[in-house]
This record gives sequence, structure tokens and C-alpha cells, in this order.
Amino acid sequence: MSYPIRLLFVLLLMCVGPTVLADDETAVEPPGPDEMLIYLMREGRMLGAAGGHWVAINDETVASLRNDEHTILRVPAGIITLNIASGGLPAAVIALDHRGGETIYLEYKLGVIEFIELDEKSALKLIR
Repeated sequence: MSYPIRLLFVLLLMCVGPTVLADDETAVEPPGPDEMLIYLMREGRMLGAAGGHWVAINDETVASLRNDEHTILRVPAGIITLNIASGGLPAAVIALDHRGGETIYLEYKLGVIEFIELDEKSALKLIR
């Protein structure tokens, strides 16, 4: 095969083949012993899709979460209450006390009044 044809073939494979991109999930360092890493995912649904939700750790708002989005929170280990609210009303709350060094995967579904804790494999499937 001549050089121009090989080059065209390689370029075609690059355009059609799978693309591996470094995303924020692969670049995040694991938590240290004195902190927790929290992946918070919001289910994608038509109902409530236009409204954003506010995420708070204890009494401090730290993020917003729209439909079918996720956020990654790095927080100090200790006594932690994670809240999500919409329109000033609490939607779900969970206590994550003394879980230093852990990565925690939580899913929020609109209409369910609690967070669902997921295993890593299920969570990363939802994120991607």
C-alpha cells in the first residue's frame, strides 16, 4: 500500500474509530484520609427538566445541578449533611458522617425524597 493511501486509511480510522477522551472523572485524584469525594448525579427526565437544584453541604450552598448533570464535590471528612433543594424547598438530605478516604456515588431522582447510593460501576455508567 502506498504512503498516501496508508495515510488516508489512518486518518479514516481516527475519524470513525472510538475516541478516548480524558474527562474529569479520570482526572480526579482519590480522596485523602481526611476528606471525602462525592459524585452527585441527577437523573435526566422530562418532568422538572427546566429547573435547577441547589446543592448544599451542611448550611453552605456549593453547587447547582441541572437535569441529567453531575457534580463532583471534595469535602473534609467529619459530620456532613448533603442537601439538595429546589425553589427553596428541600428535596433530599443524607448524612455522610465520618467517611474519610471514601468516594461516595449518589443519585438524585426527582420526586424521590432521598439520595440513592450507588456502587462505582453503576455510577460511572450513568455519568458516561
